[in-house]
Order: sequence, then C-alpha cells, then structure tokens
Amino acid sequence: MAKRGATCRTPVRTLLVALILLAAVIAPRAALAQGDGPPVLPAVLDDLSRREGRAITAGDLDGWRWSQRTFDDTSLGCPLPNEDYEPRPTSGYRIIVSFRGATYDYRVTRDGARVVLCPTGGVTPSPTPHIAAPTPLPTTPPTAAPRGRDVCPDALPTRLAVGQSARAADRGAPIQLRAAPGIDRTVVGSVQPGQMLIIVSGPECGSSQVWWQVDYQRLIGWMFEAQNDVYWLEPLSGAPSASVTPSPAPTPQPGADLGLPPGRAPVTLENALNLSELINRPIEGTASAIAWSADGRTLAVTAQQGIWLFAARDFGAPPRLLRVSGSPVHAVSFNPAAGSGQMVTAHDDGTLRLWEVTTGGQTAVLTGHHAPVRALAFNPEGTLLASGGGAPGDPAAILLWDLTSPGPIGRLEGHSGPVRSLAFSPDGTLLASGADDHTVRLWDLVSQTPVAVLKGHSGPVWEVAFSPDAALIASTGEDGSIRLWDSAAGGGMALEDGGVPMRALAFVPAGGLLVTGGGQNDAAVLGLWDVSQRERLGAIALPGAGDSAIVDLSFAASGAALAILTTGPSGSTLRLWGVPGES
Repeated sequence: MAKRGATCRTPVRTLLVALILLAAVIAPRAALAQGDGPPVLPAVLDDLSRREGRAITAGDLDGWRWSQRTFDDTSLGCPLPNEDYEPRPTSGYRIIVSFRGATYDYRVTRDGARVVLCPTGGVTPSPTPHIAAPTPLPTTPPTAAPRGRDVCPDALPTRLAVGQSARAADRGAPIQLRAAPGIDRTVVGSVQPGQMLIIVSGPECGSSQVWWQVDYQRLIGWMFEAQNDVYWLEPLSGAPSASVTPSPAPTPQPGADLGLPPGRAPVTLENALNLSELINRPIEGTASAIAWSADGRTLAVTAQQGIWLFAARDFGAPPRLLRVSGSPVHAVSFNPAAGSGQMVTAHDDGTLRLWEVTTGGQTAVLTGHHAPVRALAFNPEGTLLASGGGAPGDPAAILLWDLTSPGPIGRLEGHSGPVRSLAFSPDGTLLASGADDHTVRLWDLVSQTPVAVLKGHSGPVWEVAFSPDAALIASTGEDGSIRLWDSAAGGGMALEDGGVPMRALAFVPAGGLLVTGGGQNDAAVLGLWDVSQRERLGAIALPGAGDSAIVDLSFAASGAALAILTTGPSGSTLRLWGVPGES
C-alpha cells in the first residue's frame, strides 16, 4: 500500500513542478506590464526563477538597477574560458538585482535572446567611451570607432559627442541637413559622402534616431547618426575639436567664466538691495525646477519636454535638451563632488534617472518609490542622495542612495503626506524634509532616525533650506508663512505669518541673508530677510513677470548669480540676477 501511495504522488509532484515553472514564465512578464524596468527584465526574472525553483516577480526583488550598454564583443562583458566570441560591438543591458541578500549581475542582449549571469565582481562598465579595434569602411582608410552609448530608444548607440569631428560615411548617397531634428523637418542642405564636419549640439531623439546639430562648411543643420541599423556619421576623433567650444565640463573655479556682466560681487546682506536682473530667457513649456552644477558652469531647468541645460559661459546660446518621454520631471540635482559630472532627475513614474552631463547620456534608472518623486538632495560630499515624494493621502517615505547599489540603502518614514523638499545640513549629518502634512521633519543620518517634528505651518511645506552655518532651517509653503527653526533645539518663529503661497527660498552662500520667492495675481516678488535680526530687509518686484509666480530659486556656489524661475499661464522664464559691478 505504501508503494502504491508513493506512485500516486509522483504525478502530483510533476504537476506542481510544471505549475511552478509555468508561473516563473508568466509572472515576470506581468510585472513588466506595470511599466517597470527595461524591456528585457522578464528574461532576467525567468532565469532567476529557474535558478530559485519558484516564480519571482519584480516586486519580490530587494532592489535592482539597470543601464544600457554596448559591449566590446558577443561575450557581453563576461567571457567564459575556452569560449570563442565574435569581436563585434553588441548592444544590450546590464541589470543588477538583489534578492534575499544576494546580488546578481546579469547581461542581456537588446532582443532578450541571450542572458548571461556574471560571477560576483564581474566587469564594470567604464564611465568613459572605450576605443574598440579599428573597423574598415568601404571606401576610406580605417578609423578607430569608439564604443557607443544608448541615448535614444530603438536607435543604435551613439558614438559621437559635442565638439567632436565626424565624417559622412560612404553609403552611396548624400546625407540631408535639416532645420531641426526629425525626418519631416525642412531640408537646409546636404553633406556628400566622405566630407568632414563638426558636432556642435545634441544629442536629441526623433523617429527612432539619434540627431546631432553639425557645422558643415559654415552651414549649420541637424543630421541623424544612424538609420536602419547602419551608421551614416563616423567619428574621426575621440576628443572634442579645439575649434568648437565643448559641452559644460567640471572646473575647479566656480562660476569663473559666467556669461554675465563682469565685476559682479557675491550677494551679501550689505549689497542685497542692489540686486537687479542681468539676463532673461523664456523657457519653452512649463518649467518647474532649477539647479546649478557644483562648478557653476551648467544650469539645469526641468520642463515639459525634459531637462534644458544652459552653458553658463554663454546664456545667449541655445541650451541643450535632454528629452524624457512619458514621465514628467519634477526635480533635478547635481552631484557636488568635484569633477563628478553627474546629474539626477526625479520623475512622475516614481523613478530616479542618472545622467552624465558632459555627454548628455542617461546612465541608469533607479526604482524604489511607488509614487511620483518630487524632491532630491545630495549630501555635501556627493556620496549620499536623498529622494522623496508620494501620493496624496498615502504615507510617504524618504529613500537614501549611495548610487553604487542597485537599491536604496536607507528608508526614513514618518510623513503622512507627499514630501516636497529635502535639504542636507552643511556637515551632512542632518536631513530636513518638508511635506504636505504641514510639518518639517529633522532626521539624524548617522543613525537614520527622526530627531524632531517641527509644527507651525497650516498648509503643505514646499521648501526647506539650511543656513550656511547649519544653525537655522528655513521653511515656507502654501500658507505663505516663512519660518525659521533652530536646528539644535527645534524651536521656531515666523518671519511672516501668511499671505500669498511661497514656493521658493534660498540662503545666500555668504550667510546672513535669506531670499524668498512666490507670488500670484501679478505679485512675483523677491523677499530679502536679515536672519540675524529676524526682520525683512526689503522686497524687489520682478519686472515683466505679469501673471507669473516664482517657483524656484538657486544661488551659484560663488554667490554671484541668483537663478530665478517664474511660471504662469503665459509661460516660464529663467532669470539671472546679481549685483552689477562698476562700469
């Protein structure tokens, strides 16, 4: 009888195993349908499910991070002993996942047909372009082709950069120059095969192609780099040409070459009433946030189309646009570490996106939030990033990242409404947060525990900032009040009890002065506050602001330039203010 019972159970076990394997195939694909992750994520989850012997979905992972790559050969960066690989660039993905305390380093081809699990400590993608072996072209001498980077969906990886020399490939036909990116845009000229040109702007995405603005014998126009899986523009050099000004790059001298009137002094308590407008630039689309790079050479503006990057050496030049499709950008922050070149953006779909500003390429997408992300802040060393957001009516969490891990390394919970603003103390040990639950909260980052809940606002708190000496925290929001809090004792006072909604504030780097901004109904005004005396120093109305309100303020690290962003029914405007020098 016992033997017959064992025999009867065998089909049952077989059926259970089959169901587990079937679920392992179906469940990951269902997770992808929710809109999370790269298109090849189901292939990774399929492989991990088979290894674990049970169905694993994206929701089961402790964390994950991915980036698009072009590998040197078909090994996808993980060659196995005694195996032969074709020495041709192969486009694909690197996906690092954490599951039950273990880390898995996957490499997947673009079509998902080949999945490779690398041993722990596998090859790490280089942050700079790699020079591959020379590739012969049909009618010209061979040139070294740099490894590409993925910047546009469904397009070949780009191998070009602003300031680089390039050549029109010999494909039997000239390449048309167009007035703007897009195959339906006006033709302004053409480039014959073999002709040289210089990349002056880009990249931008359109028609599943990467587009570059080029200078061809003083004729400026836009060209696609590749079409139908064939490159039409070939790089001639790995470095930018000296004849063209390169893209914004790190410098050890903050704001040394700002394209603003010379002789400007850093804004201080003593000269603040002399602030005046130096530059006024309209922004296409509704803009929401601004941020300076640590070196003061790049100013980012988030807008409907993506992120506009202004080169501070020449604010009159057209800005670069990093397009983001399908997920509005709510916040932007630059890594303050010297020479980093890294920028992070916060999105409505709950993701964070990492960018390399020098090239304009997206390097990674971080997931962990389950609602729109509206606030970002780096610690002073650039080693820790805080992000916050949330949905109305739901508890909101602040996540901490070190940007080298596939998932967050910390989680701060306590706010009962979406987080709108974050700020690190100058020594990096404290984090202040403002949220829709009308509170400002203070967190100890050493222990990752709450320090204080600061109450006094009667509406959502939209902005918080630490004073340069870390003694004070300023906050403002929908109730129009401006409050100062003692960062050590927690007590606070109101500089102003109410009025029109206030969306922005910033301490002058030199200290002692707080600048606020808000307004509605023709009342866009800069408020100037002497924080030591706890009194208003003065107010300056923005000329020509019309029905716009100030939505963000940001001082360059030098303190000699204040960026002001205004938005209203008639559009958005970027304004650069400062204290003019003597003529």
